[in-house]
Amino acid sequence: MHGMNMTKEESKILFAGLDIDRNGIISYTEFIAAMLETQGRIDEERITEAFEVLDSDHSGEITRSNIQGILAQEGNHMSKSKIDNIFLELETERGCAVSKEEFLDLFRKKKMA
Repeated sequence: MHGMNMTKEESKILFAGLDIDRNGIISYTEFIAAMLETQGRIDEERITEAFEVLDSDHSGEITRSNIQGILAQEGNHMSKSKIDNIFLELETERGCAVSKEEFLDLFRKKKMA
């Protein structure tokens, strides 16, 4: 935060706003949601478009395989453990994939926070 003079209290407020699930930790998902939101409020249509890109096999859910495939296409690689951690942070009902509704719910929760 170069050039910003924030008090300790202001910093606490900022980080509390990023911590959607109020567990005291800013997760990867919370960080990504905050970064996307810096571009302005995200509407559900944009979130749905993002879901459709991530659901590269059009199965109706985002899987670990989808994420690995997309990263590989871009020349990036992420370890299996890092991808597993992302899915653990999502805390989906099934744990192994994210449905469109679960994906949208993540951003609805952020909007209400």
